[in-house]
Amino acid sequence: MTSYRQFVGRALTVIALIVIVALVILFVRQVTNLIVLVFTAWVLAVTLEVPVRLLQRLKLPRVAAVLISVLLLLLIGSALVALVVPQFIQQAVALLSGLPDAIRRAAQNYSDLRAASSIAARLLPPVNLSDIDALLKGDLTLFLPLFEGTQQAPVDFENLASQALPVLREIGSFIVSAFANLLLLVLLVLLLLMEPTAYYRAIVSLVPRSGEERTIEILNMIRRNVTSWLGAMLFSTGITTVLFLIVLGLIVGLPNAFALSLLAGLATFVPTFGPAIALIPIAVVAAAAGINKFVLTIILYAAVGLVQDRFITPAVMKSELDIPAAALVVFQLALATVIGPLGLLLAVPILAILVTLVRELYVFDGLDKRGQVSPIKTRNDGLLARHDEPPEPAEPEAG
Repeated sequence: MTSYRQFVGRALTVIALIVIVALVILFVRQVTNLIVLVFTAWVLAVTLEVPVRLLQRLKLPRVAAVLISVLLLLLIGSALVALVVPQFIQQAVALLSGLPDAIRRAAQNYSDLRAASSIAARLLPPVNLSDIDALLKGDLTLFLPLFEGTQQAPVDFENLASQALPVLREIGSFIVSAFANLLLLVLLVLLLLMEPTAYYRAIVSLVPRSGEERTIEILNMIRRNVTSWLGAMLFSTGITTVLFLIVLGLIVGLPNAFALSLLAGLATFVPTFGPAIALIPIAVVAAAAGINKFVLTIILYAAVGLVQDRFITPAVMKSELDIPAAALVVFQLALATVIGPLGLLLAVPILAILVTLVRELYVFDGLDKRGQVSPIKTRNDGLLARHDEPPEPAEPEAG
């Protein structure tokens, strides 16, 4: 029978564990930005290790190889920004300025579709074009009863200017902070590349000597998976952008096709949510061009997405790590609540690392089930069973 002293000791232990976990969570939330920055720098450093090794094979010193690799990365990034960003901004501005007219034309095409077909009129809800036009002009009283009966006050430009100053200060602060983070990111990448073994040696020193080889093997798996992910995403982004440019610009003939294609290509970095978000402006522009172009755009968008998912992007994260789509979505949402929108982008490499650690350390080493994980099937009665389970006996026929 548990004594009172034992009960108090266990209760205090549980309370201490809860307090420690709460303090750890609080600490992580306070230094989230720093952790994300360090992790991003490590991902870039692991990826840049490939060109650094290639340059070292040419008899270059490690320091020179690192500096050349980082400098080439910055030059390539600057060249892409100089070539792509101005055209993207120009088309994005044109897209945004023409978005109200595109919405009006899309609503008009929608109404014409309902008027031309009795089936569509029964299935699709009606749309009031005057209400949409009022909404685009900023008249919210038609949609928000809270504002009904209110009168528009005259514009006080002095007050408006005083309210705009804090916004301008916030924008300036954001630009300075982004530039400082970029410099810190480059510095961290350089430090990680200069002495990569020092940080891994610290990790290996924490395990018994009998487990050092296994620890190094797992670290190599993680590095290989991260490098494969980033390489696959960069390759996929470039090819997907070109495919969408061909589809949207040449085949469908949508305006501002470059900006829409680049947006769709960059969206591949965010699994599941990225393509869905990129589809919104594409669908609006296509709907404004007519119902035929809208249907063709949706079909071709889905076709390009299928090609990108099945053939363009190497199936590293799906075949080698076997990450279910539902698990990835849940992990993306959970990580986004902790570190913000950047969690949607970093969810794949972080989940890949966690899956590797659980699989190698717990399933393979702890449970000794390497090559022995039983596949699961669904029986005829809907219950789950091991795949090697003998089939159910057939029911005897009546009579």
